[in-house]
Formats: sequence, C-alpha cells, structure tokens
Amino acid sequence: MMIKFVCLLVIFVGVSYIGISLSINYSKRERFFNELISFCNVLFNNIKFNKSKLKVVIKENLDNYKTELKDYLQNYLENKEVKISLLTEYENSKVNEFFVSIGKLDSFGELNNIENYKIIFNEFYEDCKLNNKKYGNLYSKLGVIFALILVILFV
Repeated sequence: MMIKFVCLLVIFVGVSYIGISLSINYSKRERFFNELISFCNVLFNNIKFNKSKLKVVIKENLDNYKTELKDYLQNYLENKEVKISLLTEYENSKVNEFFVSIGKLDSFGELNNIENYKIIFNEFYEDCKLNNKKYGNLYSKLGVIFALILVILFV
C-alpha cells in the first residue's frame, strides 16, 4: 500500500514537473528577448553619447542581466561561440549575426545596425510574449491535469 502511494506520488510529481518546465521555457524565452532589447538600447545610447568600446559596455552592464543573455555576453567577451538551447535555430543565428556584426562599422552605421536588429528582436519578443501567454499556463495546467488523470487511472 505504501509503495503504491509513493509510486503514485512520483508519477504525479514527475508528470507535473514536465508540464511546468515546458511552461518555464516560454517565460525564459520572453525574458531573454526583453533583456536583449534592453541591451540593444544600452549599446545604442553608449555609442551615440559616450562612444564607449563594445567590451567596456558589456563589462559595465553584465550584472544587469539575469537570463541566458548574461552567459552569452560572458562567452562573447571570451570569444566563445554559444548556442542558446531555448531559442530556435533561426533565432540563434540572428543573435549570433548581431554580435558578429557589432563593432565593425562607424558610429552611424553601428546605430543603424543596432536599430535594424532591435526591430528583429522586438518581433521575436512579441512572438514569445504571445506564445507565453497562450501556451505558458496551458502546459503547466495540462501537466498537473495529466498527472491527476494518471494517478486516478492507477488507483
């Protein structure tokens, strides 16, 4: 009897965890692009007003970011290429393109480049926000409901 209860509890927690972790991925993607847009704004303002070097801007603002963007920026400073598992192949390629392209043009070209990528990242952010709203809560609720159904079937 006790073993059955423990097994049912493990099934419930495991299946619920899967649904909740899928839900968390949607919110992580949304936060990543929100922070990336914020980084673009900081970079734009620094280039426009302070004319700071890219690595200096990154080092000064690294602690402002909490998502995978912080890891990405740290690896960028160390010249390591990173692929973010949360993002799609296309999103990863655009983020990599952005970081490869910055620091290669004059200040006017850099500002235009940042603005162009900011538009792309804003589209990604809006899409992630919509998907998080649509599917984020859905997956966590479905995980719990599916877990309850399995527990009821095995009782």
